[in-house]
Amino acid sequence: MTIAFVPVAFGYGTTVRCLAIARELRWRGHETVFLAGPSVRPMIRRHGYPVRLIPDVSIQPKPGEPTSRQLFAQESAPGFLARQLAAIERSLNETRADLVVYSNSMTAALAASHLDLPSISVFSPSILEVSAPSHLAPMLGTWLRFLLLRARTPLTRPVPSAFLGDRSFIPSVPPLIRWPALVPPGLARHRSEVEPCGALLTRPPAALPPRGVLLQELGVDGSPFVYATVGGAVFSVDVVREVAQGIRGAGCRGLVSGGRILSEDVSRRLSDERVQVVSFVPDDLRAIAAADVLIWHGGHQTMMEAVACGTPAVGLPFQLDQFANVASLVEFGAALSLSARDLRADRVTTDLRRVLDEPSFRDRMTVLRQVNAGYGGAGTVADAAEELLGERGKARIA
Repeated sequence: MTIAFVPVAFGYGTTVRCLAIARELRWRGHETVFLAGPSVRPMIRRHGYPVRLIPDVSIQPKPGEPTSRQLFAQESAPGFLARQLAAIERSLNETRADLVVYSNSMTAALAASHLDLPSISVFSPSILEVSAPSHLAPMLGTWLRFLLLRARTPLTRPVPSAFLGDRSFIPSVPPLIRWPALVPPGLARHRSEVEPCGALLTRPPAALPPRGVLLQELGVDGSPFVYATVGGAVFSVDVVREVAQGIRGAGCRGLVSGGRILSEDVSRRLSDERVQVVSFVPDDLRAIAAADVLIWHGGHQTMMEAVACGTPAVGLPFQLDQFANVASLVEFGAALSLSARDLRADRVTTDLRRVLDEPSFRDRMTVLRQVNAGYGGAGTVADAAEELLGERGKARIA
């Protein structure tokens, strides 16, 4: 049978989640296709999946400007959700999809219901967190546009919330799941039906080469090794510079991924024999598995990769759900948090040395790694998909 995946373009994590589930279902013999925006098409194609383009947000990195401003402006624009819904429905009909798996896509929920297709939703509740007062109005605006579109769309299956499918999963573990105070009523009433499934990874850390081989692949000579991924669409070059200098001050070897905001010339100027600064690392999971400490911008998928690898962290949250994600790891004792808005190299150095020198951080992350191992990850979601496909097949025969 054919499964259609709908991630969202502004989230690296939503695409990786879908890729992890697609890999498992493809291994089980199912056809898979992605409906996605242009910005994530290259990433999906690198994994060998066909992609049908749909309208989606397009984030242009700007120094010092949070991506949330561009995100809300595009999502709440008149007609955007309607155009996206029409494109998704057209692609679902053309591919003759039997099941829709989506991550954070509001319109995929409506498309599946309108076309009477079973669906699976994968989302983290932290995306509903209002991280700044200025975000509340545009978030409500986007939600109201979704409600209006739902009212105009003939539905064959109930859609109590955009974040709920026939089966719904949180790609996390209970100690790290945070539900914000403001939750859409439909989701609040059905919250108990959402199941944790653990980290969704394209491959398990146990399948990776030994740490020494990973370090050699990364060009790292010596330890302790710190991997920093700070997101070029979120941070400025100044932040990348302070992070790199902080790693040097802690006496560590480092690899810093700053995103598209970094030109080759800037990367060269910020690099030396101890710390490499690059715009892009092809495989985050390999770097996280090799690291003694992770520095990250608070993204949920990167956090769960660190959990799966047992790598303690230092968070630099800047916007949206990043604050909630970092806070959950800090409260469990597996990470520290720094202010990205007031960052200095000496603070990076201090926190790195603390995480490296105090065994409790790695011990607490080891506990999370063990908890995560008890959940099925992509296999659990794939099992649910096959159950829904089986029910759909029986309905066709009947």
